[in-house]
Amino acid sequence: MPGVSPRSSGLTSPQKHQLLPAKHNMENSLEQPDFPLAVSSLVTLTKQVSLCQNLPSVNEGRRLADVLDGLQRSVEGLRTDVEGLRTEVQGLRTEVQGLRTEVQGLRTEVQGLRTEVQVLRTEVRTMGGKLDQLDRKTTVINKNFTARIENSHVIHDEVKLVPLYSVVTGNLVPNFPKTLQDLDALTEQRVNFLLTQLGEEARGRPDDRRDQLEMALGVRARASKTSRRH
Repeated sequence: MPGVSPRSSGLTSPQKHQLLPAKHNMENSLEQPDFPLAVSSLVTLTKQVSLCQNLPSVNEGRRLADVLDGLQRSVEGLRTDVEGLRTEVQGLRTEVQGLRTEVQGLRTEVQGLRTEVQVLRTEVRTMGGKLDQLDRKTTVINKNFTARIENSHVIHDEVKLVPLYSVVTGNLVPNFPKTLQDLDALTEQRVNFLLTQLGEEARGRPDDRRDQLEMALGVRARASKTSRRH
């Protein structure tokens, strides 16, 4: 029987030799491993496991991972672009601020130029007015020169005086005294007015201003001063 030692069984050597072939035959009757089949099975298992990546869930997960990676890269790219745009916008803001400063400076310069032009226009107008006055005064002086010569011959109260022109208006002095008698009858206010029209500065007492007016009219002498008001 299996598991019984020959020594303990009390068997003789011939009997022992008879038992060994029987034991060998029993061991040969057990099923042995099929190593080629095992190798083939392992190859098949490995192949089938590798095909698991083709399962829809696996592919979708991989696609999702790829999409997420792409989105992450896109977001990073957008962040880089936004940062670049921010830098450009900041640069543009700086340039715009500089332009505003330059424009403000130009406006100040233009305002200064306008002020200067306005001053020049005023000066030109003033100069033009002065030139007009000078031209008018020169014309009046030339006209009055002849009138004064003629008035220098007037010595009688009834003789007509030649009217003079006004240096203020360039026209004949209004309400000019016609004779020496009319000249003597002038009021003090009228005497001052005539002196101004003839370009004379009224000075002295009323009688002095009357003498000044006669000189301005060209009157040099009188036959009689009895008609003159005092």
